[in-house]
Amino acid sequence: MTYQTNQDLLPNQYVYVNVYKQFFKIGEVEPFVFDTGRESTAYFSAIASGATSGYQNILELQPEDKPRRNLFQVLIGVQYKMRYYFKIPTGTNRFGTDVSKDIGYLTPTMSPYFNPNKNFQMWFVDEYYPSVNVTNDAPFETLRPRFRVVGFKYELLECESRELERLQSGSQIYKHITVGGLN
Repeated sequence: MTYQTNQDLLPNQYVYVNVYKQFFKIGEVEPFVFDTGRESTAYFSAIASGATSGYQNILELQPEDKPRRNLFQVLIGVQYKMRYYFKIPTGTNRFGTDVSKDIGYLTPTMSPYFNPNKNFQMWFVDEYYPSVNVTNDAPFETLRPRFRVVGFKYELLECESRELERLQSGSQIYKHITVGGLN
């Protein structure tokens, strides 16, 4: 069973990506599905009632930057009586300064595993992909966290100078992408 978010961007459409402070043209578009519940993609061990997993970087949600720059649009559906906390970019400390931002948490009520809520869709690019920390809220149960990510992978193409002029002057329509944020 494959569930997907509505595709927000189409080839040849223009976007402004906030973390790059740059305009791009959308190239190829591919559907994207990732599930942490399979044995080969299990990021988390079982978590006792009331315990947490600690932040885990989810490398499959890191769009490539080479040979082509990419953008991910994703919905995340979660399972079990757990809270899934998200942090971008990945909770990595750089030069002693923590530049990561907590962007919130999801529960199965907010965004169910088999029917992720479009109100919580997120955008990721290279270096700005999530770390996840899971808290087991289930009384007396040890559970293994499981979440499903569905969406699209967009190729970001450099704009030509005449396209940039139109975008910067406001005569060309574009979509503003807030990486990590909800759109």
